[in-house]
Amino acid sequence: MSDAQSAWVKRVLGVEVGQPLGTSASPQDSSAVLKARKNWYQAVVAVEKQLNALAQVMVKTDDDGLEEVADGGLNEITDTYKVPVMDALRGLDPPTPEAIAKNGPALVALAKTLRAQIEKDERVLACEDNPDSVPVAIRSALVPALTALEEALTPT
Repeated sequence: MSDAQSAWVKRVLGVEVGQPLGTSASPQDSSAVLKARKNWYQAVVAVEKQLNALAQVMVKTDDDGLEEVADGGLNEITDTYKVPVMDALRGLDPPTPEAIAKNGPALVALAKTLRAQIEKDERVLACEDNPDSVPVAIRSALVPALTALEEALTPT
């Protein structure tokens, strides 16, 4: 098969010539990537709303630590990983096999790092267990969304 024919098969069918059937160099289901991306955005918005509600309560206290977290919002709690995840997601618009192959591995690494941080960060736990009983669910909102991104972008 010529290089042109191989390129056509890859472009049209999404299959590498010579690659065993049932395998793929990148995820084939862009709908899974779209769904995971939508879930991530929805989770971020939900957490930001919860943290804003908590911040309104926290700034009224005399606790400098609580006020610092309140002033920083989601970006302070998630350190520097949320913004790179959002930037990497822009590289998947649209989630073509080429875009997934190019941007997916970095996004998976960022998602894993952010997920690990969220799961162990004491500030996250403090916000979720706040003494004012303001509903905040950072881990239960963001961890599944990050896991879904990882799964959608990991080659099968």
